[in-house]
Amino acid sequence: MNFIKRCWAEISLDNLLFNLEEIKNTVGTDTEIMCVVKANAYGHGDKIVVREAEKAGVRYFAVASADEAAHLRALGSKAEIIILGACLDDCFQYAVEYDITLSVCDIDFARRLSAYAVSVGKHAKVHIKLNTGMSRVGFDCLNEGQAAAAADMIEEIVKMNGLSVCGVFTHFSVSDECDGAEYTKFQLDNLSLVRRILDSRGVYAGLWHCANSGAIVNNPEAYMDMVRAGILLYGLYNGAGSDVKGVYKPVLELKTVITQIRDIDAGTSVSYGRTYTAKCPRRTAVISIGYGDGYPRSLSGQGRVLVNGRYAPIIGRVCMDQTMIDITGIDCSVGDTVTVIGREGENAVTADEIADIDKTINYEIVCGLALRVPRIYFKNGRQTDIVKYI
Repeated sequence: MNFIKRCWAEISLDNLLFNLEEIKNTVGTDTEIMCVVKANAYGHGDKIVVREAEKAGVRYFAVASADEAAHLRALGSKAEIIILGACLDDCFQYAVEYDITLSVCDIDFARRLSAYAVSVGKHAKVHIKLNTGMSRVGFDCLNEGQAAAAADMIEEIVKMNGLSVCGVFTHFSVSDECDGAEYTKFQLDNLSLVRRILDSRGVYAGLWHCANSGAIVNNPEAYMDMVRAGILLYGLYNGAGSDVKGVYKPVLELKTVITQIRDIDAGTSVSYGRTYTAKCPRRTAVISIGYGDGYPRSLSGQGRVLVNGRYAPIIGRVCMDQTMIDITGIDCSVGDTVTVIGREGENAVTADEIADIDKTINYEIVCGLALRVPRIYFKNGRQTDIVKYI
């Protein structure tokens, strides 16, 4: 594999492309797909994910910051790259220089961006963000009066010199919740009202998009011109419509190795704080992964891993770089691979399981993988790439 075996993530490009194809089949050929690759493609590695998605025909990618966008340009991406969140004025130069699309969340920002673009003799691409109920960023349009005001400001932005308005969007807050249908409809209705007002005035504002992963699963009426595939692209999902877990395939597995095996007697304590003491003789192993790699410390005494297809519980506290497990009755040796996230035979440890113990969501588990964890990519049964960040 051309790296030192300590801990690493294995990324299945076959599963990534399978999930992308499933999303395409779901939303139909008339709807564009924007792949969300912020936070290093949710921990999966943006360099290779973007490369493969572009090869598969994806033309739009979303990130969270100007640095992430410029990074994709430096990697050679020619696609449309959109920064979804609100930016400050220091993003203007990035936007123009690297052909990056900014989100416009208030009218004064649009005016300043317009002035900058005119001053350098260039055009800046923008998507306009509407707040339909998330109440995070964007032009408010929670009622008819606000919708009309938002439409007025969008019309003004469309006419500004130096700006190319390429889209209008909003973000759903509960499209993946079991009781979220009514509120999602409220948000969609707010967005649609603004669109109707602009259509009646003959104002064209580019692609309209609002469907995140939850809405791709649950709200086909929200597909509009484009959908934004985030966590679903990586084969993970939360909330309503969770039966899609049987359709979409997890893209990432996390592996480590056994570095030492020890037999301990009854009364022997393990790891910091002596939170675990053996009640009878046990065989234990050290695996080379810890919270410094993004493996949550909350799994101390609660999580489990797979050793040669069998579950082995974590004992004692997870350390920064190492974790101890109970391998009593499991045939294994130093150097054997241990599956931290993934499947071995009939047994599996999922990101969802770890997230439940950590009282969080699967997003945080994969996004939290440290940069010292190499990403190893596989396609058609063979290794294609390795990305080592340090």
